[in-house]
Amino acid sequence: IHRQRHDLGVELKNDLATVKSLPEVACRIVDTLAASFHWDYVSLYRVDRQKEIFKLFHQSSCTNAFRIRPGYTQSFNDGMLGAALREKKEIVVNEVGNPRVEQYGYISLGRKAVHSAMTIPVRLNDRIRWMLHIETREAHAFHGADLRSVMDLTKLVQDGIRQRAVEEINRVVMLETRQGVVVVGMEGAILYTN
Repeated sequence: IHRQRHDLGVELKNDLATVKSLPEVACRIVDTLAASFHWDYVSLYRVDRQKEIFKLFHQSSCTNAFRIRPGYTQSFNDGMLGAALREKKEIVVNEVGNPRVEQYGYISLGRKAVHSAMTIPVRLNDRIRWMLHIETREAHAFHGADLRSVMDLTKLVQDGIRQRAVEEINRVVMLETRQGVVVVGMEGAILYTN
């Protein structure tokens, strides 16, 4: 299973490098994670630092018991998304609603089926740009190997996003620069020319 999930991460990273539409592949990543791990709900939020809100970008296909209304936004000050942003790390609640377990401000939005939730910051150049949020009806769902696998997958996806951003910047610079440009790697090899 660990090898399958690693291969999935490499596949998702490669998708990021080759697909024309980044929003399209982001949606596919969310849906693939939900299907591969058999989670009830996976969503991706964009971090809007100007307005200090999280904007729901995409949510996996799910039953109405888990669905969040399209266009949902949440303040940086609220919920697990806000806690993950403040702490700059993943947040896990393995018993949603249990007063003896830290809830990190979990917001149920009237959804009673959720028993475990996890929020993972997704970074580009060490800055949190998106939040991956996962929920399931199973209590204590996010432990051990599953938690490590999803963190490893997140790192591979972050690497893919970073690689894609660098390639896009290089492509635009190469197209827009009227003078000759040669991009050389650390070892002296020519990487790009216009």
